[in-house]
Amino acid sequence: MRRVAKRAGRPIAERVLTDELAREDFKVWIGKPCRKGGVWDCQFGLGDKVQRIGGADSMQALFMAIEGIRVTLDATGRPYTWMSPSDFGPDIPYIATAMGRRFEKRVAKLIDREKARDWDSKLRIGKKVMEASQRELRIRKAAIAEWEARLKRQRARIAEFESTVEKIKDELLPGRKRRNRA
Repeated sequence: MRRVAKRAGRPIAERVLTDELAREDFKVWIGKPCRKGGVWDCQFGLGDKVQRIGGADSMQALFMAIEGIRVTLDATGRPYTWMSPSDFGPDIPYIATAMGRRFEKRVAKLIDREKARDWDSKLRIGKKVMEASQRELRIRKAAIAEWEARLKRQRARIAEFESTVEKIKDELLPGRKRRNRA
């Protein structure tokens, strides 16, 4: 039987994720790295499940805890989201430590290129949405102009009909008083 570690202290970082299949929210969290003998230890968890990971220093332990959350979420195979839109996913970054400077530069360049592509894609989509809205606005303005023209014609017909009715009344009732219409 695996012993579940106790959570030591308050988390230094938390994020609420939604399990899209179960439609339930839960927290992922990271504890403060602390020195244990010659290594640094950092707790992390998903909900109430506590895990530990070590590192050569506090920063590596922290990075490893972030990576541990990401790997643990990926291993479940379930779709998790953060902050509503499902295209966000859990937004837990991939962190590769001790891979060397050349690797880091290649990954950073790839990430920057993909971010630029994503921004360009979002800009294109935004422009298409704006163009569609402008087309819709033109259509609605034309419809309003058509309704206003109909209303104007209807007012003219009503005024003409009212004038005709008044003439007929004057002929039928020669001594009547006309009502004042404002």
